[in-house]
Formats: sequence, C-alpha cells, structure tokens
Amino acid sequence: MALLLLVTVHPVSLGVAHWLAPTLAHVSLLAGTFLTSVLMVLTTTYVLVPILTRVFQGWLAPALE
Repeated sequence: MALLLLVTVHPVSLGVAHWLAPTLAHVSLLAGTFLTSVLMVLTTTYVLVPILTRVFQGWLAPALE
C-alpha cells in the first residue's frame, strides 16, 4: 500500500504544483502550502485510493490476510 501511495502522491503533487503555481504565487507560503496539502489529501483519499484499491485488489489481498 505504501508503494501505491507513493506512486499516487508523486504525480498528484507535481500536477497540483504545476496547475496551482500561478494562482498561489500571490498567496503566502503558509497558505499556499496548506491549500496544496488539503487538495492533495482530499484527492488522494477520496478519489485515487479507492480506485487503486479496487484495481490492485488481487495484489493487496495477501497483505490483508
């Protein structure tokens, strides 16, 4: 699961940084980092992890037993 999270979080962080960089350039570092973290956590937790869990169910199942 840690490997799946790493493979998921890395592209999400790159995408968020790329797409939000122009918008967050005018915001303080603390606020920008907080907004980026919130967006990444919500996207990863509620969108990507459920999808990856279903897709890799057979691979993850032995770890759950």
